[in-house]
Amino acid sequence: MPKLTDKLGLPIKPFMYTPFQISALLEMEEETVRKNLLHYEGRSIGICPKNKLRAYNVMPEDGETAPKWRIPESSLVAYLRYKGIRYYTRTI
Repeated sequence: MPKLTDKLGLPIKPFMYTPFQISALLEMEEETVRKNLLHYEGRSIGICPKNKLRAYNVMPEDGETAPKWRIPESSLVAYLRYKGIRYYTRTI
């Protein structure tokens, strides 16, 4: 996990991150992110706590395709603020 004094550079446009991208940004194993940090919207019980990232399935719910989970930038920013990790958005 980045030090509290480090800053993370976020992309210019709002973005939907994959669990792998979140794990790279936070310097954690992807499996750890999937098990401990994600609140799977529609599958996890209750409201999303502040210490978790809200993940959405972007695949159709036809039962034939495996879910693809994406985390919106707004959820990542809220999580970073909650954890006290500073970040910045990149500009042109």
